Amino acid sequence: MLKYIKERLDKQSIEKYRTEGTYTEFKMIVNLCLKSMVSVKHWKRNKGQLEISGMVTVADEALALLVLENNIEEWIEKAKGNNIDKNNRLTKYTNKGIRHNGTRKGWCLEGLKRFNTIFKEIKLERDKETSRDREAKLLQEWGSDGSSNNRTEPEGQMEAMETAEEEIFVSESDFNYE
Repeated sequence: MLKYIKERLDKQSIEKYRTEGTYTEFKMIVNLCLKSMVSVKHWKRNKGQLEISGMVTVADEALALLVLENNIEEWIEKAKGNNIDKNNRLTKYTNKGIRHNGTRKGWCLEGLKRFNTIFKEIKLERDKETSRDREAKLLQEWGSDGSSNNRTEPEGQMEAMETAEEEIFVSESDFNYE
């Protein structure tokens, strides 16, 4: 299964996980990446009550996938027991950002642009029938496992979160280089 994720990351098509690949691969990415984008309390309270798109915003989902894409090579090396040289990091988009006190911090412009691409694609993918069907199937599985609590959040809270979400876009003019 992890081979699927690695192949998608190599092709820069991880954002299509909702509609391409198998349902099992979709579920794996939800459990590995998206689950960590909300608090444990929020996850436990809403698992089986809300579809995944009701639990995480498009921006949360895009960030989770970008972090995965950024760090996968280092994580693979660490899993093999190899040490990572701090001066020769394997991250794709970090440690290449704007200089600060002689070091590079944050996301580089390429990483910020990649976030924008993933964000736009996730918005489109969420509206596709395959994506909606997979979310509904996952919700049904979660609801039938008996581990979900009843929803206790005030009615309308999730709708307020969804309307408050704003698109995040950056361009080269947003940065001042030294």
